[in-house]
Amino acid sequence: MPKHTSKVTRDKLYEHHLLKFRLKCRVINQSAKNRGQLIF
Repeated sequence: MPKHTSKVTRDKLYEHHLLKFRLKCRVINQSAKNRGQLIF
């Protein structure tokens, strides 16, 4: 992460990663629920 990156850009990036992570968790959860076991 470059030092000169603006805070807004960093926040957007962070938000993006968070969304992707939450989505991944939901997908994992969904497939786990289909097998009858909850992970998260």
